[in-house]
Amino acid sequence: MSKNPDYGGCGTWLRRFKGSHTSSVLKALANAEDIKASLLFRPATIPNATAMLRMSEIRKHDLWYNTELPISEDYDFIFRCVQHLKFANIQELLYMYRDSETSIMKQFEALEERQYQIQKTIYKRALKGLNLNYTEQDLRTYQLICSEKIFGDFDEFTSAYALLQKIEGANNKAKIYDKKSLRKVLGNQFFFFAKKASKFGFKTFWFFLRKSIKKSWPVLSQNTLKLGVRCTLKYDRFEFEKPYFSP
Repeated sequence: MSKNPDYGGCGTWLRRFKGSHTSSVLKALANAEDIKASLLFRPATIPNATAMLRMSEIRKHDLWYNTELPISEDYDFIFRCVQHLKFANIQELLYMYRDSETSIMKQFEALEERQYQIQKTIYKRALKGLNLNYTEQDLRTYQLICSEKIFGDFDEFTSAYALLQKIEGANNKAKIYDKKSLRKVLGNQFFFFAKKASKFGFKTFWFFLRKSIKKSWPVLSQNTLKLGVRCTLKYDRFEFEKPYFSP
């Protein structure tokens, strides 16, 4: 931080472990614009346990934790921070994080509706920041875009894509996020939730392929292949793969 005075905060790579078991490293993004755009959907874009902040900038912009949020107060705080401060993630593994079944987040994961009612505060903030009008259904779609929940029907999947379109369109006017970074993030998120629609078979794959090309959202070739295999098998389960981020 002392060598980069223009940055207001940073994080690092993180490795999760539980007992003697160690999971893969969360290789968090490096680029400031990519980080800012990714936080629209990914709370751990700046791994909270690794975050370091420049206190003078926090005070300058009157940034604070919302203690009324029993979960997601860290996500809400960092999301507001990146609207004012420049962030990066040091591209080194500097933190070991112990997973706990008794953590507050683990307890809330089982309470889907309660979790939504809390997190929609952040979704509202994100959409308002883009001057984007939204409905309650848009907020629930936003939650589906970000969560591990499998789509109930194909219309839910196409509605999720439509919301990504709205976000990109609103940003073209508001110019809050770097366009290239946002396209990259939208492509990653589209692939993320397309996997949750694999059970609908080839029409999911064809929809994903057509729309990704039409919108020029970059998608790794191996991810396209992976989705094709899932859709061929009509795979009806979803695993939240780690690391969360791609360079």
